Amino acid sequence: FYGGESFAGNQTEAGRFIDISLSRARLAVALSGLPEKQRGVIGDYFFKELTFQEIADNSGESVNTVKSRQRRGLEALKRKIFDK
Repeated sequence: FYGGESFAGNQTEAGRFIDISLSRARLAVALSGLPEKQRGVIGDYFFKELTFQEIADNSGESVNTVKSRQRRGLEALKRKIFDK
């Protein structure tokens, strides 16, 4: 192929794309199964890039509560995604 790429190299790229797509789909399903407050903290922290303090201020909860929700949510995500 163009630039000296092999067909196998293109298959590898396609495979990575499929793996990423499947991973995103599994993550979306796993996130949707979390309790709303855990899902909200994870979304705010990782996707909106808010700090724990900002999340706590927005939610009216303590920083420690926000951290606990994130930790429990991440543990649940890990189980849902990797323990199948």
